[in-house]
Amino acid sequence: MIPIAIEYRDRALDSLRNSAFTALIIMGFSTFSGLLIGWYITQPPSSQKVEVKPEPILNGGFWGTVIGFLIGIGVVLNKIRELKDGSN
Repeated sequence: MIPIAIEYRDRALDSLRNSAFTALIIMGFSTFSGLLIGWYITQPPSSQKVEVKPEPILNGGFWGTVIGFLIGIGVVLNKIRELKDGSN
């Protein structure tokens, strides 16, 4: 009986590790996208020499991080719920 429990535990930990890695990838992609959106918003409409302020870029990165973090937490919590229900 013990080896079956150990095998199930190992599969559950592998599955949880994979979902955590996926959550980190989502968070990184979302942060990068937020930075790009903030950079795009601050660009002048033409090739004029305009001073670009970094606040919108940082705000975009911050909100990208927050959204990515929330999606990542959702992925991990969904996997934990699946593991509690017994499906793999």
